[in-house]
Order: sequence, then structure tokens, then C-alpha cells
Amino acid sequence: MRRGFGMSLVLALMLYSDTLAQEIYEIADVNVDANVTNSSIRGGSSISVKSEFGGKTTINRKMIEASLGGNGDITSLLRTNPAVKFSNTNRQSTTMGEIDPVEISINGAKHYQNNFMIDGMNINNDIDPANRNLSNANNIWNPVSSASQGMAIDADLLESIDVYDSDVSAKYGGFTGGVIDAKTRDPQEGFHGKISMSHTRDTWTKYHIDGGNDAEFFTESSDASNQPKFKKYTTKLNLEGFITQDFGLLFAYTNKQSIIPLRAYKSSSTNKKYTEQTIKQKRNIDNYFIKSLWYATDRLTLRPMITYAPQKAKVHRNNAKDSFMYQKGGGFTAALNTEYEFDFMMMESQLSYSKLEASRDSENQYSLTWKHSADKDWGSEKGNSAEGALGDINQVQKTLTFTNDLKFNDFDFLGSNHSIIAGLELKKQETFYEIPEEFIAAGQPKDLNGDTCKDQYCSSVPTTDGKFKKGQFLTYKQVYGPGKVSVEQDSWAFYLEDKIKLSRFTFRPGVRFGGDSYMDKKTISPRFSMSYDVFDDEKTVLSFGKNRYHGRNIFGFRLKDGQMSLVKYNRRTKASQDFSPDKNPRGKSNTKFSHLNIPYDDETSFGIAQKFSNFQIDYKYIKRKGRDQITKTTAKALNLECGEGYNKANSCYMYTNNGKSDTNTYRISLSTINPIQFIGTSHNIELSYERFKTKTNAKNYDVSDSLIQKEVFYNGEIIEYGDLPVGDFSIPWTIRLTTVSKIPQTNLTISNFITYKGARDAIAKTGTAKINKTSYDVYESVNLGKALTYDARIGYEKKLPKDMSVFVNLDITNVLDRINKSGLQTSDGSRVAFEPGRQFWLEAGIKW
Repeated sequence: MRRGFGMSLVLALMLYSDTLAQEIYEIADVNVDANVTNSSIRGGSSISVKSEFGGKTTINRKMIEASLGGNGDITSLLRTNPAVKFSNTNRQSTTMGEIDPVEISINGAKHYQNNFMIDGMNINNDIDPANRNLSNANNIWNPVSSASQGMAIDADLLESIDVYDSDVSAKYGGFTGGVIDAKTRDPQEGFHGKISMSHTRDTWTKYHIDGGNDAEFFTESSDASNQPKFKKYTTKLNLEGFITQDFGLLFAYTNKQSIIPLRAYKSSSTNKKYTEQTIKQKRNIDNYFIKSLWYATDRLTLRPMITYAPQKAKVHRNNAKDSFMYQKGGGFTAALNTEYEFDFMMMESQLSYSKLEASRDSENQYSLTWKHSADKDWGSEKGNSAEGALGDINQVQKTLTFTNDLKFNDFDFLGSNHSIIAGLELKKQETFYEIPEEFIAAGQPKDLNGDTCKDQYCSSVPTTDGKFKKGQFLTYKQVYGPGKVSVEQDSWAFYLEDKIKLSRFTFRPGVRFGGDSYMDKKTISPRFSMSYDVFDDEKTVLSFGKNRYHGRNIFGFRLKDGQMSLVKYNRRTKASQDFSPDKNPRGKSNTKFSHLNIPYDDETSFGIAQKFSNFQIDYKYIKRKGRDQITKTTAKALNLECGEGYNKANSCYMYTNNGKSDTNTYRISLSTINPIQFIGTSHNIELSYERFKTKTNAKNYDVSDSLIQKEVFYNGEIIEYGDLPVGDFSIPWTIRLTTVSKIPQTNLTISNFITYKGARDAIAKTGTAKINKTSYDVYESVNLGKALTYDARIGYEKKLPKDMSVFVNLDITNVLDRINKSGLQTSDGSRVAFEPGRQFWLEAGIKW
């Protein structure tokens, strides 16, 4: 009720605004924007701004405001960037209630090897970012919320986003894909604010579902992988201003919430008392953000900031009673940015602390599996009835970082001009996996056979199938925790780079050194980029680059060595007996940690930038070779022994550097330099085409070497599994057209986003086949076809008295309601997933 009233109130204010302005005041033709700052980034007139070597693209504040709002996360703003590839699981009709940031890949690298930064501070989740899956709600070990972007920061807090996809400066490290450096807004002078609310729901959305919109698996879903109904709300409050002449303060709060009604139990349950019950899963993201700006002296500027961005998802186990759990993510960051201007250089320092998590808080600390009976009647009559949640897990990553960057004044030497930058990064991290209290999983029921029940793992009620006429008791019990596995890492890096201008040439040699105590490895990442201004007029510029980028370590490699030791296995043969330790205990680690090389990408790039009239054409070719990528194998395959503390002598899992990838990217874009003026209106245009080809032998670090090398039957040929085509982040070509039009006569801003994606294949495992008496898994390609999507935003803003204005933004995704396939919903290809059809988002608010 409060949300509906709030939206109605804002809309009423807007409808009343024309009368109010005409009867009481005469307003000058000015536009007071609560988000205006003095930053030159905001004033950019093109849709995106490219750097000298073509590897950095900046999305300014104006473009952020003109982009689709949607879930409001950082990565959603990158859809116009041709270097960014989105996962097939993004934008699916079946999961429209989710609000998590989407996963992206840059130039074929693994999605968890991008470097996400807020004001220069890393917010990467390195706990176990490959294990992000909605089905993890039914996984004892891994919470569902482990995403590579550790915090979901609302885009309304941002001044700009710099995306580095190639020819990346030596200043940046810890990635093999790219760098996404989001810069938050500074407070502005005066007192300003903004209040808004946005909303969408299932009734504002067209669904495209395999089998039709009435397919029972979708409409009667009890699992979050199919969400037939949802409601999303986003509420924002921004306040900012200068308290004194030299001290400004900004406070922002954003709440994103999604409600997802689902069936509590599968339709396979025969008891309608349960199958007709519904529950509400929920998703919630809060952003509390405080930032101050203090001009302490003419030379010293301080920017302290605090962000608290907890994320919570209320989920349940499919078809299990009393099984609610809260998956928790996000976290807390605090930073102090210092800028000091010496006579000969600018020094920028940052001291930051972050605490990120991917944890679970369960309703119950037990999980029991019974056969169906009169007192366990919520499951299938011919199957089992499960109850309980999956226990609490704390996965926490703490990081303390100090960075110091020096930018020396330009100087001339032997006919050339030099701009030298140098810096260092010191980092201390602690990550742990903890089961804070005892959790019990029990099952394998047997016939009570007249014995006496002595505990809660027994029932004297006969089972429905008639097999256990005297009742049942549970014979197997696993006791998890309490216990903790932790890992610490001290790491360091320093870099040196010189930008040299010599006649029409610009050279940028650089190098980055790094090392850490976790893998006990040191890395050298040479960087070199150059450009040649053909006619010395900045209109025709050729560029070339050779660079190496080293990735980050994943803490899950070490944390998994020890998790299984947190479990004790117990059995009994009679209900009247106590549980005793299993004769063949498995309560030992099944993964052994060993030091690994740091994954890296080698890059070669060529580019051409040509300006003519009011347009610029940019062409770039990027070749990436990813090596030393992490895969999983067994000690036996490496001819090694696991040693003491592991289940068997040589069957434990180990990680290796056997992964690799090769990627070729061709990209061309045409964009306006300044807006095109036409009858009092202005228009920005950007058109791009990208061709992309990538090959990798492992999609992530949990793919085993034995699987990579296993021979399979694919499209009539016997090949190794690692040679199968890449299924995700692999659209072969994409055409994008983006336009932003401002029509001041009607107070409108209209943005259009058209994307045409080339046909791609998904890989389905369809069964097994015997060829020459050898059995092979059979894989087939499923053509998903081409996909055309047209999205639009219509923004309206009306000025009110006393420097106030009201606004409405209407976002329409898939305006044409095209039916586009996005991937496979089942591994055998029997069911295809589609992108959502036409959807409406409405935002309304007031600012001053």
C-alpha cells in the first residue's frame, strides 16, 4: 500500500506541475539537476568517449541518465560497449524476478577475471565466483549468492564508468579480461536532493516460454529457475550539499526489492493440501552511501566515503518442508582518498577496507529425508518427503588496501615530451569458510520392524508404499561443523609507465610487477602501446599494442582443502541404537591445495581512428591468448600422492594450470563527435559492429582435466571435450545502434538501443552411443538463431518553482516483442530458454 501511495503521490505532483508553475511563478529557462557536478566527464557530448589508444571507453553521467534503468546495476550500463559479452543466462523469460548484477566477459576471458572497482577500490568477490547458480539453494556446500561482482552498487551513485578492454595502462592489474572502474559523484554546492521510485511486474511483461506461456513446468513452478510471477520496486533518496565553503557531503540510499511467488511444493506431490500452497521468495539489495569532499588546502583534497550494500535472497528448498534460507551477499567498504598537488607532481593515495560475503542463514539446522507416510505426507506417495534447510554458512572476504599513485609533471627531453606515472599497491586479505553451528543431514530410511523409537530420526507410522509396515527410522547421519577453514594473502604490486610524445608518434611503455604469499609467485606484466598521428591533426590515428595481463587468485582453491573435514559420518542398523562413526569414514578432505601459476592473457592489438566532419570511425583488432588458466584434476592423473588427511591415497582433487583460451575480436564503430542539431533538437548516434571468435578448453576452474581430455561424439565426429565450441559469452557477431535525442520543446529525452546478434549454437548432451565397441557421450549443437532486440527509454522532466523539477522515465525493453532464443534450459536441449518479451519499467520522482 505504501509503495502504491508513494508512486501515486509523485505522479499527482507531476500532473499538477503545469498549473502550479503558470499560476504562481514565472520560471527562467534553466535546468537544475541534483546530480550536476563540476566534473568535465559529465559534460561529454558523445554517447561514449574513447581513449587515445582505443582501449578505454568512458560512459559519462549524461549517458548513465539516458540509459535503461532496469535493475540499476553497473554492468547493465555496459550493453552499448561492443567489448562486453553478457552471459546467456542474462535476460531470460524464466528468471525475471532476479535483481543480481549480471555476469560479463571481456575479450573472451573468464567472467570472474574482470577487475571491478569503485573509485579505484576493488570490489571483486574472489571467494568462489564460478559457483553461481540458482540451483545452489539445494546445495549444502555452496550458497547461491557467489557472484564475481562482490557488491551491487546502484548506477545512480555514479559520475562515470571507465571500461578498459585493451591496451590497459600498467596502473591496473588483477585481471585477464578487463577493468570496470566506476567513479562516484562528488557533492555539489548548495543543497540538492532527489526522491524516486521505479516499478515493474509480471503483468507488465510478455513471457516467451518453450511449450507456450501455459506450460505447467513454468506456471506451476516451485523452483526459482522458473518465475512466472514477480514484482520489483526500487526506491531512492539522495541528499547533498556543502556545509561550509570547503566541505561538502553526499548521502544516498537505494533499496531494490523483488517478490517472487512460487508453489511451495512440486506438482508431483499428490496431496493438494501442499501442492496448492504458495510461498514468497524475496530478493533485496540496500545501498547506503556517504561521501564527503573536503578542500583542506589549496593543494590537499580529501574524499572519505563509506558504502554499506548488503544483499539478501530469501529462498527455499524445492519440495521440502520448513526449508527457508537467506542467501547473503554484498558487504561494507570504507575508503579515504587523498590528493596532494606538489610543485612537480600530483600524488593520489587511497587507504581502504572492505568486507564482502557470500553466506547463508538457514531457518533450521537440519535436513531429513523420509519415505512418504501419513505423518510425512508432503512429498510424492511413491517417493520421499524432505524437511529442513541446509544449515548456516559464513563465507567472508576481508581486504585492507593501500595504494599510492604519482603523476609527474610533463617535461621535455631530447625533443620528446614525457608524462611519467608510477605507483604501488599493498594488500592484506583474509578469507574464511565457516560452519558456525552444528548442522545435521540424515536419511536412508529403513523398516522399523517392531523396534522402539528413541530419537527424532524415527517414526512408527507405516510408509504409504506399504514397504515399511511398522514405520521407519533413518540409518545415516552426517554432522557438519562447527568448524572453519581460512586463508590469508599478503600481496604487493608496483608499476612504472611513461607516455612519450615524439613528433607524430606517441609511445607508452610500462611494466607492472606483482607478488603474493598465497600462491608464492611473482609476476611481470609488460605493457606497450603506441599511436601515430598520420597528418599531425588528430584526425587519422593508427595504434598498436603488445600487453600482458595477470589475473587474480581465487581463495576457493584453498578453502575447499579442509571443507570435507568439517563433516562426521555416522550409521546405525537399529532404531534403538545410537549413531556410531561410519566404518568407512569419509570425513577427510577431498581437495588438496597446491601452489599454482597466475593465469595471464597476452594481447596484440591494431587500431585506426578516423575523424571526418562531425563523425569518428574507430576500428580495432584484438588478439588474446589466455594461458595457465585453472582447471581441476586428480592426484592420480598427476602421478602424485594426496598424503595424510585425505580420503584416499591418490583420488583427491587438485588444481592445475592446464586451461587455455584463444580469442580474436574485430570491432568497428561510427559515432557522432558532437550532437546533431535539427529544428531545435539534438541527437547523438553510435553504431558498432563486432566479430568475435573464441576457443577454450574449460569454461571455469571446476572443469576437470579428465573431462577436458575425454573423447566425445559431436556432430558426427569424435573429438575431445575441450574442443567443443564455447557455449556462453560467445555471440559470433553483434551490431549495435544507440541514439539519444533531446527534445527541449517537450522536455523529452528519448534513447533507443537496437541490438542484432548473430546466430550461435548451444551445446546439448543428448545421450550416449557405442562406436567400435567404445561408449561415448553424445553432444549436439542446437542453433539458437539470430536475435534482434529494440529497447527504448522515454524521459520527461518538468521544472517547478524554487529550483525543483519532477521527472518520469518509461523504459520499454524488447519493444517489438521479438521471440529470441537465449540458451538451453535443460542440458539435453529438450527445452530452450527465451529472452523476455516486451516489458515496461516506470520510474517517477522529484529533485531539487
